[in-house]
Formats: sequence, structure tokens, C-alpha cells
Amino acid sequence: MNYVILHNELTTDPLVRDYSTMSDAEAAVDLNTIYRTRTLERLDQADVFNAVVVAEFAALSADGRQEVWDIVQVGGASGLWVRSGDTARERFIALFGAESDTIEALAALLTEDISRAQELGLGAVKPGHVTKARAL
Repeated sequence: MNYVILHNELTTDPLVRDYSTMSDAEAAVDLNTIYRTRTLERLDQADVFNAVVVAEFAALSADGRQEVWDIVQVGGASGLWVRSGDTARERFIALFGAESDTIEALAALLTEDISRAQELGLGAVKPGHVTKARAL
């Protein structure tokens, strides 16, 4: 547990959660509650391929289908880069069309629901962690 980050969150309360009025247990519950989102920079290749709509894939030319397959293979164990402007993202949009069901399915994968603790890189926060952080 990074108590400095947790201490700063509890004392500065940047999201105005009103931690100062919460018990240690309440603050821990709040920090672990999933109410935030983050945009992913990489996606698992299997998730990408599974998001491809079969009918849209079949409608591509043979070269287009091969390019999709090649792009899916590029990511390796760490996943496929899908940030705005990344080649894989731009090519998928060009191949399938920005309004296609495939692109909509892929866009849905880009957002991950997380807790504030996860957003801060803390993992799961327990009441004892809050007690120690407040004591700093």
C-alpha cells in the first residue's frame, strides 16, 4: 500500500467525496466502490477478434480479411495498442467503417469501470490502510 498517495487522497479530497466526515471503514468502502472509468490503451487480441462482427468480416476483400488477421497478431502477450492515432485502430476504422457494428463493439471495450483506489494504483483499500494513512 502506498500510504503517501492514500494520505494525499484523503486529505486533499480532489473529487470532493467528503472523506473527512467518513469513518475509516466508510472511506475504504468509498475508495473501493466502482464509480470511475478509464480508457484502455491496449486490448487483448482475442477480445479484439471476438468483437469483429462475422458478417462485416466476411464482406471484406480477401486482402482486408488478411489485414485484420495480421493486425490482431501484432500485439503479442501485452496486447494490441489501440490509442487514438495508433495504426491498428486507424486501419480497423478504415477497413470496417467508423459507424460499423465492429467498431462500435471495439469502442465499448476501450472503457473499463474501476474504483478510485484502482485509479490511484492502490489496489483494494482496507480500513486499516485508511487509519495508517490518516496518521501520517
